[in-house]
Amino acid sequence: MFIPKLSKNPVSSFVLVFLIFALSFTFLVHSLEARAGGVRQKYALVVGITEYQHEVLNNLNFPAKDAKAFYELLLDEKIGAFSKDKVTLLTDREATKEAFDSALAKLVTKAGENDLVVIYYSGHGAQGPDYNADEPDGRDEYYVTYDTDPTTGASLYRTGYRDDEFADRIKSISSNQVTI
Repeated sequence: MFIPKLSKNPVSSFVLVFLIFALSFTFLVHSLEARAGGVRQKYALVVGITEYQHEVLNNLNFPAKDAKAFYELLLDEKIGAFSKDKVTLLTDREATKEAFDSALAKLVTKAGENDLVVIYYSGHGAQGPDYNADEPDGRDEYYVTYDTDPTTGASLYRTGYRDDEFADRIKSISSNQVTI
């Protein structure tokens, strides 16, 4: 197995990792299409959050940039061949809890059984109290959106996107081809 040695130059390392990712993604899309006997429509939600509203959260370096690059891969006719009107891109200030939930709800209402659904998230995650006692470890996991306030368990519960909410949305998608 060939394992490439990453250069000390961050640009060339990024390009190499990006190319490996692009090839892997192309293989994934084509194998899903072949296994399913063809995909009717392709939908995607792409989220990348580098900057956060609340100062208690450290800003990250690359999530928004990575999400934009992934978005471009999806739209590329030779790689993803997704239609632009079926791909939602949310970065930084656009990636609020409400926008994230609305984009997931759109996937629920639009995607059919033979459609491909891809969900990409790059940003912070968090754990908080499990108020409905459904987690064995007593902690809920959260997607941290732009406007999430993680200062207390109660504020995280109100403003973060809980794993239970996410699971409910995913289960409601009619497609039998959902990739996260």
